[in-house]
Amino acid sequence: MDVIVGHSNADFDVLAGMLACKKLYPEAILTFSGSCERNVREFITLHKHIIEITRLRDIDLDRITRFIIVDTKIAGRLGIFEKLVKKRKVVVHLYDHHPRGPKDIRGKLEEIKEVGATTTILTQILKRRRIPLTHLEATILALGIYEDTGSFTFPSTTREDLEAISWLLDKGANLAMVSDFMNRELSASQVVLLNELLASCKPYLINGIRIDIAQAESEEYIGDIAVLVHKIMDLENLNVIFTLVRMGERIYLIARSRLETVNVGDIAQEFGGGGHPQAASATIKKMSLERVKKRLIKVLKEKIMPLVRAKDMMSSPVKTISIDTTVEEARKILLRWNHTGLPAMEKGRLVGIITRSDIDKAIHHGFGHSRVKGYMSTNLITITPDTSLSGVQSLMLEHNIGRLPVIKRKRMVGIVTRTDLLRILHEDMVKKPYSQYDLAPDLSKATRHKVRDLMKERPPKEIRDLLKRVGKVGDRLGMGVYVVGGFVRDLLLGIENLDIDIVVEGKGIALAQKLAKELGGEAKRFPEFGTAVVILPDGFKIDVATARTEFYEYPAALPRVEFASLKQDLYRRDFTINSMALKLNRRGLGDLVDFYGGERDLKKKVVRVLYNLSFVEDPTRIFRAIRFEQRYGFRIDPQTRGFIENALGEGLFERLGNERMRDELILILNEKKPLAAVRRMEEFRVLRYIHPEIRLNKRIVRILEEFERRREEYKRMLKGEKVSWWLVNLLALIEDLDLSQTRQLAKRFKFKRKNFDKIIASKEIKKYLIHELSGRKRILPSTIYKRLIKLPLEVLLLILSKSKSPRLKERVTLYLTTLRKAKLRITGEDLKELGLRPGPQFKRVLDKVFEARLDGEVKSKGEEKALAKKLIGKRNVLHYLD
Repeated sequence: MDVIVGHSNADFDVLAGMLACKKLYPEAILTFSGSCERNVREFITLHKHIIEITRLRDIDLDRITRFIIVDTKIAGRLGIFEKLVKKRKVVVHLYDHHPRGPKDIRGKLEEIKEVGATTTILTQILKRRRIPLTHLEATILALGIYEDTGSFTFPSTTREDLEAISWLLDKGANLAMVSDFMNRELSASQVVLLNELLASCKPYLINGIRIDIAQAESEEYIGDIAVLVHKIMDLENLNVIFTLVRMGERIYLIARSRLETVNVGDIAQEFGGGGHPQAASATIKKMSLERVKKRLIKVLKEKIMPLVRAKDMMSSPVKTISIDTTVEEARKILLRWNHTGLPAMEKGRLVGIITRSDIDKAIHHGFGHSRVKGYMSTNLITITPDTSLSGVQSLMLEHNIGRLPVIKRKRMVGIVTRTDLLRILHEDMVKKPYSQYDLAPDLSKATRHKVRDLMKERPPKEIRDLLKRVGKVGDRLGMGVYVVGGFVRDLLLGIENLDIDIVVEGKGIALAQKLAKELGGEAKRFPEFGTAVVILPDGFKIDVATARTEFYEYPAALPRVEFASLKQDLYRRDFTINSMALKLNRRGLGDLVDFYGGERDLKKKVVRVLYNLSFVEDPTRIFRAIRFEQRYGFRIDPQTRGFIENALGEGLFERLGNERMRDELILILNEKKPLAAVRRMEEFRVLRYIHPEIRLNKRIVRILEEFERRREEYKRMLKGEKVSWWLVNLLALIEDLDLSQTRQLAKRFKFKRKNFDKIIASKEIKKYLIHELSGRKRILPSTIYKRLIKLPLEVLLLILSKSKSPRLKERVTLYLTTLRKAKLRITGEDLKELGLRPGPQFKRVLDKVFEARLDGEVKSKGEEKALAKKLIGKRNVLHYLD
C-alpha cells in the first residue's frame, strides 16, 4: 500500500504537494500526521468531494510498502509514521524544498530543491510528464505556491516558483479563489493570541543584532500561528522574530528572519524542527515555556555571528614608516607592498599618514630626498577595534579618506582601508555551511563561513586529527593558525590533497618546534624565511610558515621575504583559487578566509591572478596557470590571459632561471593527463622556451596520447618500481630533437645525473635494435633480454608508446613483465661444489645458465646445476663458452 503523508501543522503547500503526489501515485491514500491550519481544514471541508483524506485510525501501518513524504525531511514531524522510516521493507520517497540538514531522513527517491515551495517542485514534474490538471487542481497548487512564497515576497522565492505559477495559470488556476483563502480575516481566538504576542514581544541584543522574542499560552489549539508572526513583523517593522506559543502539552516555535546573518532554519533544527534561513518552525514537547525561552537565547548566542566591527575587517600588522624616511624610499615601499598610503611613526606612536598622491606630488616638485615628515597628514581620524561597520563607513564618507588606523590603548593595532570596507559591504560575510550531501557545493561569495561539515567528511581521519593538534598548539601559544593553499582549494572541490601548508600569525618556527615535540617528530628550521618543516616519525611532512609577504626587486627575480599579516600572506599567492585559508584555532575553527574571491572563482571554474604584475614578477606562474586550468577543467580568465601574453611579449622567460622553468615543466609533465596542458603551452608559444625546435606535430601528439591512455596499465605493470613518469612525456616531447640538441637541452636545464643519462640514452637507441625487435624472425627471450637490459624503464615506455609494431610491443612487454625479473637459483657456491675455481669462467657459466633459464631450457635449481656441471666438464670451458 502507498501512503502520501503531510506533516503536522500542514499549510496549503503541504496540501497542494499531497494532491500533486496523488497525480504521480494514483493508488496512494492521503493522510496527515497531525493537525492542519484552519484555512486548510476549511478548504478540505469545502472540497471533500475531490480531496479524500484518510483518518489515521483507519490506516494499517503494517500494510504500507511505499511511504511518500511531502514538505519535510524531519522524522519528528511525522507522528506515528516516524517508525516507518526505519523499516527496511518500506520504500521512502521524499519531496521537499527545505535545505538539507545533518539529521534528515534519506529516501530511495529524493526530489529536493531549494525553491519557494514544495509544490513548485511537484508542478515541474507534472509539467515535464505532461500530466493533465483540472481547474480546481491547478488552483490548489497555486494556493500552495502563493502561501509559501508570501505571494512572491519572501526572500526564498525563485524564478522557478514564478514559472510554475505561469504554467498553472495556463491550466486554469483561479486567482480569485487563491486571494480569498490567502486573505481571510482572523478568528476571535487568533486576535486574542495576536494581542498577547504583541504585548509580550521583547527585544534582545544578541551579538550586536536585535532579536525579538514573543510568547503566549492558550488552552485551546489555535492554527495559523505563522500568519500572526508575519503580521507582528509588519506591524512592528522587525527584522528577526521568534514566537513561542504553548498549546496543551506542546510549545510551537515559529521564526522569521530578514537578515542573512540570522539563519532561523539552523536554529529551529536545534529544537528538532527545520525550515529555511528566512522561515522555520519546531514543535517542542515536555519542556516549560521558560525553559524553552532560556535555551533559545543560549542557542541564539551560539549560532548568530556577531556584527562586523573594525577588528573583524582590519589588516594587521600594519606596514609603517618612520617620519625620517625619505619620500623616495616611501615611494619604493608603497610600490613593494602595493599600498596607497603609509602610517608614519615617531617613537612607536602614530603621528601622521602619507598617501601615494602626497608622494607623487613631492617627487614631481623635486623633493624625493626630503623626509616624509614635511608632507604627511597629521590631522588624524582614528577608530577603535569595536567601531561598527556603519561607523567606519560614515567616517570615510564624511572625511573623504581611504584608511582609518585602529587604535587601542594609544597603540596602533591595525588599519581599515577602503578596500576592506568595500569587501564587507558587497560580499556576504556569512553563508550557510556546505551541506554534507552536496555533490557539487554551491560556492558562494562569502569571505568567511563555516566548512566544518567538509572538514569532517572529506579529509582522512588522520589528517583531521593532525589539523586539530596544530590548532591546539596554536591556541596554547596564542597564535592564529591556518591551513592554506592547495589543501583548502581541493577540500572545496572534493579532491583529496595531503599537502599540508600551515601559516601562523606569530612565530611559525616556534609553533613548528612545539608541534614536532608533541608529535614525536623533528623540525627543520629556515630562520631567514621564518619557515620550518615538521617531519613526523612516519615521514609525513607539514610545512609551517610565519605569515609573510614577498617582493621582487626586478622582473623574474627570486622573491625577498618580509613578515606580514595573513591577508598579505594570501595576497602573495599565484591565483585566487590558491589564496584561501581555513582557520584551525578552537575559536573560529572551520572559518574559511577568502579575501580575494577564490571561492567565487572555483564556482566559475576560472584561473585568475591576484594582481596585474603577477607574471612580470614571476613568469613561472604561466606554467602553473596552464597546469591548474587543465587539471580542473577550468579556464584562464580573459584578463589573466592578456597578462600572460604581455609577459611573454616582454621576453620575461628569457630572464627566468632555467632550473625554475625545469621544475615547473616537470610538474606539468607529471600530471595524469598532461597533453592538454602541452597543447595550451603550444598555443601560448611557451614550448619554444623549452627548446626552439620543439614542434607539437601529429606524431608527437600520438605518442603523448598513447602514453596517457596506457599510463595506468604501465603503472600496474611496473608496480613498486621507481619510474619518473614525467620523463617519458619529456622524451616524447623532444622526440624530434637530434642528439646534439638533446644534450644541449639537458645541460641547460641541469637535470640530475640519472635523468640526464636517461635523456641521452633515448637518443642512442640503435635503429637496428628496433628493426630486429619488430621483425617477424623468431627471437629467443635471452636475446630480447640482452638487447633491452641496458635501457632505462622510461626509454622502454617511450618505445612502447611510439611504436606501431605489435611484435615490438609484445617483446618489450615480455621483458618488462617477465624477463627482467628472472633470477638464477644457483650461485657461485654451487659452482665451487662442482669443482670450478673462482675466475672469469664463473660469470660466463652463470650467464650461460641464465640464458638457458630465460629460454625455458632449464626450470628448476637441479636443472640449472646439471647444465652448469655439463659446461664445467668441457675440456676448455672458456673456449666453449665463448
